[in-house]
Amino acid sequence: MMSIVFIQGCSSPKYLSTPKDFQNNVKGLYFKCQYENKYSKITGEIIEVSDNHIKLLPVQNATHMITIDKNAIDKAEIMVSLSVDNPDKINTWASLMNLTSIGHGFWGVFTLPVNISVTAGINSKNVYWMKYPEHVTWDQLHKFARFPQGIPKTIDETRIK
Repeated sequence: MMSIVFIQGCSSPKYLSTPKDFQNNVKGLYFKCQYENKYSKITGEIIEVSDNHIKLLPVQNATHMITIDKNAIDKAEIMVSLSVDNPDKINTWASLMNLTSIGHGFWGVFTLPVNISVTAGINSKNVYWMKYPEHVTWDQLHKFARFPQGIPKTIDETRIK
């Protein structure tokens, strides 16, 4: 029962697309950043990137966009997609791996925590991401936005969801 609780807590973000769906995705990629100070963190869809700021639609409480100044961002990650075409296969494999501890008899007391830690590590790495500024420069970020050339003047920014 303990392994089921741990497995449920270790899952991929549901808002990311899989590689097979990526070519049809019309939304921007997700930007997870630490800004202004180490205590301000946000994860949101990249809506627009200009020369001096980025506009994000937060994953949680997405009632309005947030604009963050380029110079305020300490570090960030761009979450591209789930790293596998079928994350359910990994979750199923991880669950079955934890169940093998039952067959270990007395030693299952020792192997269950090891199996849980291994499978939790696998599940937490189900996201393909790039680091900013190490892997991607500011000038390249616009490629990952919902509106790579900027939000058109005909679109009401308050209606973007």
